[in-house]
Amino acid sequence: EATFIPQLTKLTDYVPAAEDFVESYSDLSKVTISFATPPKNVEDFGDRYLTVMVTDEYGNVTEQRCQLFYQWLKESYEMEYGTQVTAEDLVLRPEADAALIDPAIITALNTINIGTYTVRSTSGDTTRTCTVTIADTTGPVLELQTVSVFLGKTAKAEDFIVSATDPSGVKEVRMLTELDFQNKGVQTVVFEAEDIHGNITTAETEFIVFSEH
Repeated sequence: EATFIPQLTKLTDYVPAAEDFVESYSDLSKVTISFATPPKNVEDFGDRYLTVMVTDEYGNVTEQRCQLFYQWLKESYEMEYGTQVTAEDLVLRPEADAALIDPAIITALNTINIGTYTVRSTSGDTTRTCTVTIADTTGPVLELQTVSVFLGKTAKAEDFIVSATDPSGVKEVRMLTELDFQNKGVQTVVFEAEDIHGNITTAETEFIVFSEH
């Protein structure tokens, strides 16, 4: 009597072993666990059926047809819009399985817009899929500079901004601090930059007011 594991999912470095498909067995005599036919085409990772046999020393056989699945793709992957993905990012064993991804797919992922896409990879007669989500969750990169003026002089928001960049586009840069031009000293000035998808970055700089004497 034997209890079999009808389906196994393994990584691509797995070498089929009949014992892995048997959960338990009960027999008073010594048993041998084997495949009815040795696995073929082990160089590809297609789904395959394997007949597993549990044979006691008197030749009594219990057998079951089991299925082996290989998995080399991640089920899902999330990437930030404006970053670059590689084949290694999408597979479970980067050094071994990256070649199973068509380079054209990687090129497409690095040039298309925000959204959810299905990546397909085939080995033998089997295709695996990975759901790739491209999202914009990061605010703009905002670089500011310190501005200094003499007492009574003015400055504009634009004077503080060195650059504001974002792969999806910057919608607006806002100065949140009301500047005081009448009192000497150092003021903290707060800005925020928003991209077209509503992601916001906050940054600070200084506004220095000093007298000529």
